[in-house]
Amino acid sequence: MRVVFRADASAAVGGGHVMRCAALAAQLQQRGAEVFLLSRGLPEPYRRMLADQGCRVLPLPAGGREPLALADEIDEACAALAAHAPWDWLIVDHYGLGREWERAMRRFVGKLLLIDDYTDRDHDGDVLLNQNLHADADAYRGRLSPSCVILTGPRYALVRAEFAAARAALRRRDGSVGRLLVCFGGADADDLTGRTVDAFIAADLQGVWGDVVVGPSYGHWEKLAARCTGSPRLGLSRDVTDMAERMAAADLFIGGGGSMTWERATLGLAGFTVALADNQQPVCAALEERGAGIHLGGAGSVAVQDMVDALRFGVRHPGLLRALGEAIAVLSDGRGALRVARLLLPAQVSLRSAQADDCAAIFAWRNDERTRRYFFDPSPLDFAAHSTWFAATLASADSRLLIGMNAGTSCGVIRFDRRGERTRMSVYLDPSRHGEGLGAALIRAGLAWLRQREDFPRLVCAEILGDNAASLAAFAAAGFHECGRQWQVETGLGEDVEGAS
Repeated sequence: MRVVFRADASAAVGGGHVMRCAALAAQLQQRGAEVFLLSRGLPEPYRRMLADQGCRVLPLPAGGREPLALADEIDEACAALAAHAPWDWLIVDHYGLGREWERAMRRFVGKLLLIDDYTDRDHDGDVLLNQNLHADADAYRGRLSPSCVILTGPRYALVRAEFAAARAALRRRDGSVGRLLVCFGGADADDLTGRTVDAFIAADLQGVWGDVVVGPSYGHWEKLAARCTGSPRLGLSRDVTDMAERMAAADLFIGGGGSMTWERATLGLAGFTVALADNQQPVCAALEERGAGIHLGGAGSVAVQDMVDALRFGVRHPGLLRALGEAIAVLSDGRGALRVARLLLPAQVSLRSAQADDCAAIFAWRNDERTRRYFFDPSPLDFAAHSTWFAATLASADSRLLIGMNAGTSCGVIRFDRRGERTRMSVYLDPSRHGEGLGAALIRAGLAWLRQREDFPRLVCAEILGDNAASLAAFAAAGFHECGRQWQVETGLGEDVEGAS
C-alpha cells in the first residue's frame, strides 16, 4: 500500500498538521504501508523527523508566491502525484484546500481521507476526520458525499504511539504542583512562551520547576534563552523528541489549545490554555465546558498578569487540578491514530489448517489468563488433557481447527464444530497480538473459508460472555449485529450467522 499525505508546517501555520500526519503515518507504516508527504517549504527539522521515521518528503515548489492561486496548487500537486503514482490513499490536512482541489487529485489516488477542524467548505472525500471534542457530523450535511464516512471526536485523535505507551505506565497525580510544562507548539508567532516565562518568574512559585519547550519554528530563541538563564528553576529546550515523557512528568500545563490537547488528554495532564488561532477557541471552550481545562483566552488578550494569577491559582487548588486531570484523561486513550489506520488499511488474515506441531502454541494461547478469563470455565488447562483434545479435534470429521496468519506469522485460531443444523464458531488470538485489530479480520477470514465448504451447516453461532467487550466488538466489526441476546449477520452463506452473548 502506498499512502501520500498533503500538509504544511511553517512559522505561520505551526507544526500541528504535520505532527498529527506523522502520528498516523507511523501507524500505517506498521501495517506495511509506504508513506510520503507532499509539502511546500517544509522546515528542515520536520524533514529530519520524517526521514528518521521512514517517510519520504515530496517537495512542492516554494518561494514568495503566497497565497498561491488554486489553479497553481492543483497543477503542482497533480504533477508531483503523477510522477510517483499510483497511490492507494491521499490524506489531506490543509485548511486552504477543498472540493475542487480534492476532485482534481482523484485521477491519481484510490481514496481520500480529509483531516478537518472546520465545517466551512465543501469536500470530496471517502473518509473525513474531525478529531475535536465539539465536532458534529451533522454540520457537514450537504458538504460531503452521502457515502463519505465521518469520524468525529478525540476517540480518533491522531496522537503518537509513545503517548499511549506512557499512559499505560502513568503515575497517579494528587494535584500538587512540582513541575510546570510550558509549550505553545511549533511556532508561537506571538511569543506566548516569553510571556509565560515572565509570568512564572513573577509568580515566584516556591518548589515548582518550569520545563519550557519551544518548537523548530520558534522565532525568539535568543531573547527567551536570556530570560531563562536568569532563573535557576527554569529549563529551556527546543525541538524535543521526548514530549510524552515530559508531559508524564509534569503536574500542570500552560500552552496552546491545538493538537497538543489530545496528547495532554492521553496523559491526564491538567492545564491552562491560550488559543493561538481561531480554530483553537472552540476546542478550549469545549474543554472548559466539560470541566477538563481552564481557558485563559485568545493570544491577543492574555497578559502576563493573567498568567501570574492563573499559575498561583492552580498551585493553591490541588483538588481542582486533580479533577481537571481526571476529566481530560477520559477524552483520549492515545489510540486514535491506530483506529484510523485500521479503517484505512484493515488487517489481512489468511488461514491454514492446524498441524500437530501447533499443539504447544495453541495451548499457550488458550492457557494465558488474558484468554481464559473469557472462557465459560476459566480454570487453568492441563497440557496432557489439552494434547488429547487437540489430537481428537484434528481427527474429528465434525470439527475444523484453523490457524490465522498475519504478516507471515500465526496470530490466532478458529475452531468450527458441527452441532446438528448449526456450526459453532470459536475464536481467540495470540494474546501478544491483542489490540492490533486482528479479531474482526480473523472472523471474516473464517466466514470466507466456510463459504467454500459443503460439509458444515450454513447457520453459524458463537457463544460470547457478555463482558467480553473485545470479542463482541470484533464480531460486530465483522458484520454481526445484536438482536436481543443474539448476534447475527447476513454472510452470503444462504443463512444468517448468529452469536449468543
